[in-house]
Amino acid sequence: MTPERIGRQQPLADADLLAQQDALQEAARAVLADLDLVRLLEPVGWPVVVGSAALGLMVWRDIDFNVMCDELYSDRVFAAVRPLATHPCVNRLRFANECGSFNDTGRPEAEGYYWGVHYFASGTLAGDRWKIDVWFLPHGSPRPEFTLIERCARELTPETRHAILRIKDAWYQDPEYRRTILSVDIYDAVLDHGIRTPAAFADYLRERDKDTG
Repeated sequence: MTPERIGRQQPLADADLLAQQDALQEAARAVLADLDLVRLLEPVGWPVVVGSAALGLMVWRDIDFNVMCDELYSDRVFAAVRPLATHPCVNRLRFANECGSFNDTGRPEAEGYYWGVHYFASGTLAGDRWKIDVWFLPHGSPRPEFTLIERCARELTPETRHAILRIKDAWYQDPEYRRTILSVDIYDAVLDHGIRTPAAFADYLRERDKDTG
């Protein structure tokens, strides 16, 4: 990302970034309650909120779940999510099978079933759109999200929280975000390399040959 692309929107002050995060967190809880999502997922496994909603680092309407399953069966996964198809605020459900021969990475942590849910507040396309990612995973899968939650609980300070929110807010609308540049890249840059601004993060990516232009 070039400095011009970083500056395409007016950056928020730190206090406003925190207020935005808190408002998104509250709205996320309301969405999950409206969907009754935890209750729907519990018969299949142990549902855990991960990602920015778990870390208190939200800058956009995105919720991530890992559902840790003792037994991973596609029919049970479909049955759990099926009620969402008739929810008045859900306009899209997308399924992906990443198990066995369809796990093209071969890594055990990538093994699972995925459901993507698009939720529109107020049940119209004019309402706020939420993206909800739900991964159904084998119990004991070595997922990095849990390690990250534990690390952030230990290491996040007001300074590093502000820095992460500042960089994520500058990047999340970029088309490369979540495709070649991930939130974990931002967390690593801030926590391990002292990066504090969007411009410094762009330099950091270039140094690691991850510049997106």
